Amino acid sequence: MLPHIGGSMATGFIGVTTFLHEELNPRIRALDPDASNARIAEVLKEASIAYERKHKPLAQKLVDYSREQGFVF
Repeated sequence: MLPHIGGSMATGFIGVTTFLHEELNPRIRALDPDASNARIAEVLKEASIAYERKHKPLAQKLVDYSREQGFVF
């Protein structure tokens, strides 16, 4: 496997884990057990937006680095 592909896969795994740990799980735990599907969807959307605002700049840097170095491999 090419190094930049392996790095991208690892970054994706870490991103999903971070999203669940930092954004989604706390919101899900705070939900009422009888929450409607609409409320659950709203919480998921809020978590997604919060994660993107926080992590998109770093993710973009990693994508840019991968594109710059891709020709090396």
